[in-house]
Parts: sequence; structure tokens; C-alpha cells
Amino acid sequence: MKKVLLCVLFLVIGLVAGSVITGYIARDMHKKWAVMFYAGQLGSAANDALLIKTGESAFLLKTHERTIRSMVAELQENENLRNSIVGDASLKAAKRFYVCTNTPIPEEIDGFLQKVEMFENACE
Repeated sequence: MKKVLLCVLFLVIGLVAGSVITGYIARDMHKKWAVMFYAGQLGSAANDALLIKTGESAFLLKTHERTIRSMVAELQENENLRNSIVGDASLKAAKRFYVCTNTPIPEEIDGFLQKVEMFENACE
């Protein structure tokens, strides 16, 4: 009986220690991810603002149009991205760009974006 109690005690201690360590690692990874995301967003916004201020907005627009096309194509192929709430919202934003600006949708993503529903009054 004493051995059983010791085994249960060590099991509980192991579970608690494992949970604490896992929580610490997950929290640390989340902080690092958040910092990288924020820094990336800041750098992107600063570069975009620089290009707009220096009169390179046409170049910036072409760059973003290529990025939208390639990212929609990637999202189309990646089931995890496609089935997420964020993926759905980003597809609606991409379709809104094409529809509201009367920009032709590239062939490779046209069929996929046709299935995406837009909100009413999305272009207003």
C-alpha cells in the first residue's frame, strides 16, 4: 500500500511539475511570437509610409497586389489557414479589395474567391 501511495504521489508531483514547465514554455513562446508580429507590423507600416511619402505608391500598390494574390493562393491550399476565423476574414478583405476597386481578380484565385461571401455594403 505504501508503494502505491508513493507512486500516486510521484505521479501527481510529475503532473504538476510538467504542467508548470509546459505553461512557462508556452507563455514564453507566445511572448516571443507577439513581439515578432508587432515588430513585423511596425516595420511594414514604416516601409509603406516611406514609399507613399516618397511618391512610390504605384510600386507599393503593385507589391501589395502580388502579395494578396500569392497569399490567397497559399490560403487556398492550406486547410488550417482556410478553415480559421482569421482566414475567412482575410479572404473577405481580399475579395473586398478586388470588388470595391474594380480590379480584375487573377485567374489562379478567381474561382476560389468567387465562393467567398462579402458583407452587405462592403464597398461603402
